[in-house]
Amino acid sequence: MIKRITCKSQSYYDFYINRQIAPYVLVIRDLDVQLPHMAPLTHGPYKSVTNNIEAVLKEIERHTSEELAVLPIIYRDSEFHYDGIMFMGGSIIAYNLIPGKHIKDEDEALRAVRDFYRTQAERLLSKG
Repeated sequence: MIKRITCKSQSYYDFYINRQIAPYVLVIRDLDVQLPHMAPLTHGPYKSVTNNIEAVLKEIERHTSEELAVLPIIYRDSEFHYDGIMFMGGSIIAYNLIPGKHIKDEDEALRAVRDFYRTQAERLLSKG
């Protein structure tokens, strides 16, 4: 189910958890609304998901029972490019899903993030 959020984070976006195949992926899409009439809904000036990712993730955590730190996460920015998000050492890191490539197709982004996580898991298991 897709949930559309416009709340205290000051960003307008939707999100859902793609459960088609493991690993499940949190998908966040910036709806790129920068209209003056949105200010009352966002409790202030609009912020993009990219520039407000920490608040957006905290807000999503309140709306889902999932532990976000263990989920692969992709987000679509206001230019319709998909990137990955990961938690690392208490920080939130954004990364290109495929270095040097801007992905605009959601299915391609889902494949790329799943491949990335499988590669990381295999690397960790081989060190085991």
